[in-house]
Amino acid sequence: MWFGPGEEALSQVMKIAYAVAAYIGYSAIFVQSVGSLINEHSRHPHPKAILIPIFTGIERCLWLYVGLKLICAFHAPLEDAKAWVKNNPEHVIAAAFGLLTLVFLDCVWRFVNRSPYAEVIGREPIDRESQDRSAIHEAGHALFYAALDPLPPNLRACVAQTMGADDTMAGFVAADRKKSSNHTANYLEWRMLMALAGVEAEYVVYDDPGQGGAGDYENWQEAAKTWLKKGHGESYYLNPKSNAEAASNRDVLTRLRFAQIATVRAFLRDHEQLLQSMADEIRKRECSELEALRPYLVQVDFTSHAGIPQLKIA
Repeated sequence: MWFGPGEEALSQVMKIAYAVAAYIGYSAIFVQSVGSLINEHSRHPHPKAILIPIFTGIERCLWLYVGLKLICAFHAPLEDAKAWVKNNPEHVIAAAFGLLTLVFLDCVWRFVNRSPYAEVIGREPIDRESQDRSAIHEAGHALFYAALDPLPPNLRACVAQTMGADDTMAGFVAADRKKSSNHTANYLEWRMLMALAGVEAEYVVYDDPGQGGAGDYENWQEAAKTWLKKGHGESYYLNPKSNAEAASNRDVLTRLRFAQIATVRAFLRDHEQLLQSMADEIRKRECSELEALRPYLVQVDFTSHAGIPQLKIA
């Protein structure tokens, strides 16, 4: 292993300890970061979800680097400490025993904290009515995936039965999409309609849109603005230079949204029975994969809904 000027001043024993700490530390950070990436991607398959474990891994590498450099900077006191350890073994044994006791207690606490009992007391159960409503919301999104050919192989719809303090969603629908289709006009239009479908499914079934559509509206806005900026629909200012132009853009978005809400509601009303059956399936399974959703998706009929684009995904 290459040693810089600071490391070269270390004794042979300290060099070995330095090298071992560096190899083990960086390897552990790498393995943990890869595991976190896989876990985050499986839970939230969105590109932004992988940024947290990446930045966390980088931060840990920097802290380890700083720690190793501090060893080099204070190697002389460390050598003195090594001599003190040799001369005072009884104090070292007492300190080691105390440290091992703390580690043992920490392991016991972690085990108890990860047990099913701790998981139950750390999470609040979601009442049946809220689960049903979340399932209707996610089934509304999922029905629109029937417009994609072929169906995404990793499509899944999930509804939570418990909520923890850090949880932000009671359910989700997710699937990887082909990047080549992400910005076509038809795809963007489908994405807008699909984003509206969760809240509108609640409206169709409960006559009330509920409170779970903030993220959906953000997704709709993102797709709508991209669609309009590509020259589709009404005139839309790319860079509004006045209050009047900004107001015009807001009006265009509002009219587009209301028109699409009407399209989505009509579609969901025609498929309300299918919507509720699919929602029951999602709630019972808690997380439904494509094969569980397929029997419902193949029943979707787009013949009387020309406003919904059907896409061939390359």
